[in-house]
Amino acid sequence: MNTPGAHHTPARLASILQARPTEPDDHARLLAESLPFVRAMHGQTVVIALLGQVAYNPSYRQAIAQDVALLALMGLRPVLVHGGAPQFQLAPSARPADLPQRAAIQIARAAMLEINVELVRLLSREGVHAVGVNGQDLRCTGSDATHIDQLDTEFVTLLQAREAVPVVMPLALDAEFNHLLLLPEQMGSLLAQHLGAHSFLMVGDEGLLPQSGIGDGLLGRGDLQTWLSSHEGAPAASEAHAALTALNQGVPTVHLVDGVKPGALVAELLTNEGSGTVICRRTSPQLLADTARYFHDCDSAVQPGFIAERKRVVRF
Repeated sequence: MNTPGAHHTPARLASILQARPTEPDDHARLLAESLPFVRAMHGQTVVIALLGQVAYNPSYRQAIAQDVALLALMGLRPVLVHGGAPQFQLAPSARPADLPQRAAIQIARAAMLEINVELVRLLSREGVHAVGVNGQDLRCTGSDATHIDQLDTEFVTLLQAREAVPVVMPLALDAEFNHLLLLPEQMGSLLAQHLGAHSFLMVGDEGLLPQSGIGDGLLGRGDLQTWLSSHEGAPAASEAHAALTALNQGVPTVHLVDGVKPGALVAELLTNEGSGTVICRRTSPQLLADTARYFHDCDSAVQPGFIAERKRVVRF
């Protein structure tokens, strides 16, 4: 079987890059800079959850689809999760009181199906094979939508084996074949855990976590736990819970990305600087110790004339 994206032509990749409002020299620099990251991420699963208006705003959807297509063309294995319009972002336990559970889920499913079809179309237009996963294909066990124990990801794994990008609605069937409606970040976290993802990315509106006091940069799992303990009622608490659960279950990194910025998804995964917040399994003291040990053991040195040799950057 060919490696992911091997059947795509260089012309297709170039056409995506040319859509970026940058100069040719910037293209060359970014491509060269991204090479170590592309090599490290090749063949790795990354789960991407679209939150808020990033999912239901057509212009943002188009930009995100282009970024996801570029990741797939470069050999990553993205899995895309989305919700619907804002009124359909709530779990069944938070549905309007005057709507029965089954009716609320059917309305939400219909709203999300339109977005699902559109994302599949946009990805296909960029030359990437994409398949919608609409809730009939995922089985789960648990007491309710907020307490899922297991998620059967066999269908998603099959799509990945066939080099397709799964586009997943946050719906699953329980043991009695009833639909459970999850939050997009909850479904994304579960998929990242069960697929053994390299990274879980939550792509939201501007200021997803900064609005609650967490800025861009690098955080450890302990930092997130501390923040969450005093911000349970914050707007971003649900995303923080999803991130913490993924980290606790073995996902190496969780990224919080501003999806309003063009190219933010690619910049976050494939550049030195990144563009959002990275939360790692290790705590800040562990990160600092590992970083200090790396630079202590490396053989780079300041040369005469104060010219420093460049070494490959290791992102922890």
